[in-house]
Amino acid sequence: MNKKIAILMVALLVLSVGSVFAFGIGVQGGANVGRSTTGSAALTFKLDQSPLVFAVTARFGDSMAIGVTADAWVSNANFAGPVNYFYGIGGYGTIVLGDNVAFSGGVRVPLGINMFVLEHFIEPYLMVAPSFGVNLAKGADLFDWFFPVNFGLRFWF
Repeated sequence: MNKKIAILMVALLVLSVGSVFAFGIGVQGGANVGRSTTGSAALTFKLDQSPLVFAVTARFGDSMAIGVTADAWVSNANFAGPVNYFYGIGGYGTIVLGDNVAFSGGVRVPLGINMFVLEHFIEPYLMVAPSFGVNLAKGADLFDWFFPVNFGLRFWF
């Protein structure tokens, strides 16, 4: 009998906490304009109570690269009708695998528009994130700058 009560209490706790915090997870795609035009794909995630947005990125082409980003949104305010704008500051880190292993990292400034549809269940967005950092690759320039342009779709639970 005690096990049934404990299971019921845990289930109620999980359901009540789930209504306090919402979790967004989605996919995004895009290209790095300025560095090259190679495309990338990412998995993004965000808690609604936190200004931080995270992404894990993969790029394929001549070489494979895996990266992470963490952006703190300073604002996500209404622009017109259902369309919002957002901006913030963040960081990135990337490792390029292959014959010439390379590391890069730096700061980025995400700027974009988004909207919430179907009672805040779906969030489409378009973003550019001017980025500046250090590139530790053999034979490459030490300082690196580029402009990732991404579009994405996040689902909120």
